[in-house]
Amino acid sequence: MIETVDKRANGAWLSRPQRRLGQSGLIVFIILANTIIPFSIDMYTPAVPSLPGYFGTTEQMVNFTLMGFFLCLTVASLVFGPVSDRFGRKPLLVGSLVAYTAGGALCAMAPNIYFLIAARVVQAFGAGALMAVSMALVKDCFVEERREQMISIIQVLSVVGPVIAPLIGGILLQFFDWRASFVALACFGAVCLVFALLFQESLPAEERNAGGFGATMSGLVKVGRNRSFMVLLVVVALFNVAFNAYLAVGSYIYVDYFGTTPQEYTYFFAVTAAFTALGPFIWLKARAKVTPRVFTHVMIGLGFVAAVCLLVAGESSVFAFCGALILFATIQSAIRPYTTNILLSQQEGDTGAASSLIGFTISIFGVVGMNVIMLGWPTYIVGIGAIMLVCVVLSCVLWVWLLHSPRIRISEFEK
Repeated sequence: MIETVDKRANGAWLSRPQRRLGQSGLIVFIILANTIIPFSIDMYTPAVPSLPGYFGTTEQMVNFTLMGFFLCLTVASLVFGPVSDRFGRKPLLVGSLVAYTAGGALCAMAPNIYFLIAARVVQAFGAGALMAVSMALVKDCFVEERREQMISIIQVLSVVGPVIAPLIGGILLQFFDWRASFVALACFGAVCLVFALLFQESLPAEERNAGGFGATMSGLVKVGRNRSFMVLLVVVALFNVAFNAYLAVGSYIYVDYFGTTPQEYTYFFAVTAAFTALGPFIWLKARAKVTPRVFTHVMIGLGFVAAVCLLVAGESSVFAFCGALILFATIQSAIRPYTTNILLSQQEGDTGAASSLIGFTISIFGVVGMNVIMLGWPTYIVGIGAIMLVCVVLSCVLWVWLLHSPRIRISEFEK
């Protein structure tokens, strides 16, 4: 049996000890694990506009390196969370990081676009498994009163990834070609693998699910039947549709539409990501004065404002476009900490399955955004604005239904 620590002793955050990593080491590991996703997306984006010419292919084919990554990320995040409920967290952590590191190395050696897409698939499966299991660690390892703070810390510090990654990618592009970004990602995966090897298992054998594959996957069905869980999750995930549409074509908008250089693009992208880091701080500051219910009302309203501003003025200048995206990205990040905590708190067991459904739903909605933005819009800016407006309206409708349905439990939003 893994020992339990005193939840109040010396302000401890951990409910289960980590003798090798310690409290600080575990926090760093979880932050790094969650930073892998934005690094995997954003580090090579400064080079994306040059890849069609390099490989002699189309923008749509290059976009599969993003869409394929997200699609496989969703599959991995859905499957491996319940698997970790059956076999424990550590085997999945180690295996996922081995796959991620190998995938990054294969990307760096890609001789053609098809090999690059396939290597990104390997990288994505490792990243998806890591994402699902690392989120489960928040509930496994941290005392209840610290979970929301930990989720906020993860989100704030993981925003460092989108800020730093394109800057690093742009710098590397000045001295090397696009392959250097994937070499750096493989090295990042290797560092995280060291942490995973030092990690002490957080799910005791007696707390794991029993049975075969069917019994293991049944946890997803159990969590999915929780209607309040799923409706709230969709409300949150809809914001990711528009944001991922931006991620898919943002470099084309800045470089091709507004005429910025790849390096200037990284600055605009970094500023947007930096403002995104304010979201969790806004919530942590506001929660002493307003309930999650009121705060959600305000965020949905501001999301509508951001969408209208993008549609009306987004094409007028690069600063108007960036400003509207900053507002929307900040809103998205502000609602994530408390909604994620509420979603995880609704499940007494099947934490891995709940974590998987959260990651899967948010990721699959992101894949939808990346595909929809490639339709025949007048411009990518109009496409992002229209997608954003539709998603905010749908979120509002579901949110109102959630609040007024007698079959849905919403008491957590009044605390």
